Amino acid sequence: MADGGSDIVVDHNTVLQSGNIITATYSSALVPASSFVFTNNIVSNNQYGVFGDYGVGIGTTAISAYFPGSSFARNAIVGGLASNFPDNNYFPSSLAAVGFVDRANHNYALAPGTPYVRAGTDGKDVGVDFTAMAAATAGSSPARLAPSAPSSLSVARWALVPASAGEAAGRERRRARPACPDRGRDRRSACPMRGTVEDALAGAAGGHAQT
Repeated sequence: MADGGSDIVVDHNTVLQSGNIITATYSSALVPASSFVFTNNIVSNNQYGVFGDYGVGIGTTAISAYFPGSSFARNAIVGGLASNFPDNNYFPSSLAAVGFVDRANHNYALAPGTPYVRAGTDGKDVGVDFTAMAAATAGSSPARLAPSAPSSLSVARWALVPASAGEAAGRERRRARPACPDRGRDRRSACPMRGTVEDALAGAAGGHAQT
């Protein structure tokens, strides 16, 4: 994410990504994003979690600088440390500890009685709202999520759903700017990609859907 923005909402997603949760950066000067919401998501912390580019830092420090006044709550951050994030988040030690119904067969609903059932800010399960997704996809192809009107200026909702190998291979992927903690302020220097959400989705579930 780069150069500010307003009313960005990331809510009820289940993402098995290989890179950072968020890499916040800028092109010429740090412009904070206002009214940023990141809630009820299941994500992997991986190397840096939330990374603030150009020496800002990681975790709460990066969130405060790039997303001041944000709502960052009730997320299950796999492998993360509570000391690196705002209060009111969850930190399962591994994907196995999340409590998916059948992760091996790509069923990412939460099993009854597991820790994050009805543990979201809205009383729903953390991660994808499969009830809402089922309603949205009623009568459509099971490999795709039918679009619905966004509830704010920018809403991201990801679900891991099956798709054919051909669809996964042929889909154009949008890549996020990589994290380079030791790059300094030279924007011309190269930095290898650490992985994208789309890469993880395609590898873990064969595809993705978004509204």
